[in-house]
Amino acid sequence: MTDAVAETVDVLGLLHTLAIADAAATGPAAWSEWKAGLIAELVRRARGALHGSPLPSAPPLDDELREMAEAGVLAVRFRGNEVLIAAPDGVGVLYRSAGVLALHSMDVKAASILTHNGMAVNSFVVSPRFGRVPDPTLLRADLARAMEGQLGLAVKLREKEATYGHLSPAAARRPPSVKWFDDEATDATILEIRAEDRIGLLCRLTAALERSGLNVQSAKVSSLGGSVVDSFYVTTRTGSLVPSEARPEIEAEVRKA
Repeated sequence: MTDAVAETVDVLGLLHTLAIADAAATGPAAWSEWKAGLIAELVRRARGALHGSPLPSAPPLDDELREMAEAGVLAVRFRGNEVLIAAPDGVGVLYRSAGVLALHSMDVKAASILTHNGMAVNSFVVSPRFGRVPDPTLLRADLARAMEGQLGLAVKLREKEATYGHLSPAAARRPPSVKWFDDEATDATILEIRAEDRIGLLCRLTAALERSGLNVQSAKVSSLGGSVVDSFYVTTRTGSLVPSEARPEIEAEVRKA
């Protein structure tokens, strides 16, 4: 956004007002308190960047997430519109968590993925597709089966999309955008993916990254208006930055997903 406003704070304010007016003219389904908060936070950060403020760092774990991580066992909790998942860190944790949420008709609107004490600690901001949240005990049971490879996650997701895919927001079907950033983090390479949203997309993307031999150190995921912007902090399996020569093959895998 800072490039778009050409270092003019007045233009930033006009864009903010235009976004609100455009959503209001579209209809009540296009605007909500949650979406208003996202836009306001984007404007606040862009304004700070224009004034030279440093970009915010990843927030630390709060007390509840730290408690879940230090317990060292698979756990699922609901906190308002968040689903908190703690699981032993390893290959497949992220995509299996996202996939199980999709199976239970939970649209992921935002996500934060961190590791602590050998545990993957994931916070997913979700919206129930059909207005009701699943039983956390059932969610944990399916997640445990998925972690053990006994759920048939890929098959079940294909079946769900075949059944409910027509309910996804209509989109222009623009091709996905994949970008790499080398100077925004000191210990990881940032991969940004922008795409039209669909059932199980986060699961497919993170599975593609893991098939490509990448470790996801942390991630910020957001969904708005039928589109997603997902930023993944990734390294190779050995913990090094992603080399340039490996990126075309990774991009191809991501685009296929």
